[in-house]
Amino acid sequence: MSSLLAGLVPASVLMAQPGGTLRRAAVVIGVNKCGGLPVLNAAVTGAESMAAWLGGEGFEVKLFVDKQRPVIGAEVGAGIKELVEHRELDQLVVYFSGHGFLTGFNEIWMLSGAPGDANEAVSLSECIELSRETPIANVVFISDACRSTADSLRSSRVRGQVVFPNDTNVSQVHTKVDRFLAARPGKASYEAAVEQSSRIYEGYFTEAFLEAFRRPDQEMVRTVGGLEVVPSRRLEAYLRREVPKRAQARSVTLQQEPQVEVVSGDDVYIGRASGAGYRGQSSEPPAPTIADVANLQLTRFGTDLRDNAFGSGGPAAIEPVTTLAATSGYLASQQSILRAPGPPQFETQTGVAVYGARLMRAAMKGSSQPELLTSGDGVANPALVRCRASWAPGSIALQFAEGTGTVLALLDGYIATVVVDEGGVSSVSYVPSQNSMWWDEYRYAKERVEALRATVATAARYGVFRIEGDERDRPRRASNLANTIRVLKRIDPSLGLYAAYAYAEADLLEDVKSVERYMLEDLRTNLFDVAMLSGMLNDRQWARLSMTSADREMVVPFCPMLTQGWGRLRTRNVRLHPAIDQARDHLRNALWTTFTAEGMRLIFDALLREGG
Repeated sequence: MSSLLAGLVPASVLMAQPGGTLRRAAVVIGVNKCGGLPVLNAAVTGAESMAAWLGGEGFEVKLFVDKQRPVIGAEVGAGIKELVEHRELDQLVVYFSGHGFLTGFNEIWMLSGAPGDANEAVSLSECIELSRETPIANVVFISDACRSTADSLRSSRVRGQVVFPNDTNVSQVHTKVDRFLAARPGKASYEAAVEQSSRIYEGYFTEAFLEAFRRPDQEMVRTVGGLEVVPSRRLEAYLRREVPKRAQARSVTLQQEPQVEVVSGDDVYIGRASGAGYRGQSSEPPAPTIADVANLQLTRFGTDLRDNAFGSGGPAAIEPVTTLAATSGYLASQQSILRAPGPPQFETQTGVAVYGARLMRAAMKGSSQPELLTSGDGVANPALVRCRASWAPGSIALQFAEGTGTVLALLDGYIATVVVDEGGVSSVSYVPSQNSMWWDEYRYAKERVEALRATVATAARYGVFRIEGDERDRPRRASNLANTIRVLKRIDPSLGLYAAYAYAEADLLEDVKSVERYMLEDLRTNLFDVAMLSGMLNDRQWARLSMTSADREMVVPFCPMLTQGWGRLRTRNVRLHPAIDQARDHLRNALWTTFTAEGMRLIFDALLREGG
């Protein structure tokens, strides 16, 4: 059967935990078969191994596997709800092994009925967000799944379920959410499509994770409450070393880089060191990751997002990082943004310039429409759109020659500069026009602004623009980031937008609200994404494409500008215009919201219906 309740662990096991009163539980999911996707071999066995180990560590375990019957989302949700609401837990672990994919930066775990049933999946990103509202001190998500991309309309329509309870009662517990993911998000060119994925990550991550407790490096072990344990914070270096090693043992061309984000303190752990013999202190340097590439670049601007393992040892120490930047495609992505020469100054107070794609259409709500001066050539000569200053702030829809397009905020006194790369919008910047009060300030800081923007945009594109560390490190790093962009975000509001997402991901709500205040003061408007992240849009439904908040400040545009924002709407109960919500099924995988031709048709039809 699909679920097994292991039951309450013996009191003697619980008493072995620090203080003798820790209450811990786990929900473990393993799905070998879903829809027409390749049948997996190790998902169920991996889940069973994880469940057995967690049970031995004092966890009450609920196991869901598809050995005899399908794994059903409602049953998983009911199991988590029971644990959250009736166990008064100190720690909850949620493990999944099976097919996974990304749709618009939102991570989906496929259950047995997916993708045929769009609801028979788990929306990991939304579950992480709701888990922060539980009264549980530490929630841990462990995912041994591919993170490939949706490659068909059927897959992109799978939004999945939120299997954590949506409790409106505010918990007094500041929940720390840790994540252990088997692979980093697909590269900008993406590694594998869902329908083609053959589970190249099969079993390696789970095996390495369990082995970290059976034979840890000596420096990983710490005594907590009289027990020798492996704190969660000390797992990253081990997994970064061992997971690629296991993958390459099968094939030298097989690359697998886990993504680990731990915010809990050094006394928080999942399991004990087994005592079967520790390894000596590892002499192997940690393999650099894309996060290290981004962090090293950001240190040159006086800020950092994570522990710096490579920047303090001179040129020899950073050589592996610079090599990875070149071989991974990261540097090429960054250069594609830097190559865009910035908006040409043409006679307008407010406008749009597009590089990398020919522009066929630009439209706004109302009878007066923006003026398409030139469609551009998709290479060096940009498309140019002139808008009347009286229309800003507002929302503008842009459609490229191949039919895809985007929706952006139109800001008074700024030229929105759009870079299209590989069919998606990879960068948007807001540069003051020559008629703007910020023009002289921009000219003075132009080189620094453009370099920082390219650095931040590329890090965000690769999913590594995240503030890491424990509750001491994250506020410090957030403050450093704020100081770095404090003046520059007035010159280019997109920097404030990126920062707001980094703050929200690190659960630093006051920093998000600080970005919101600056936008209301300097721009006389609020960007949709920032208003959503701050909570301003909670429980709101927009019947029309114009958005005005309770304090009469305009919110633009009428949907998230960064693709990752679409995965945050449901947990905040933000309901878009029906046509825009329908267009969500036609998002492309890009950093900035990019719709397919069908999605743009829905948007233009909605704009036309609300014209006049």
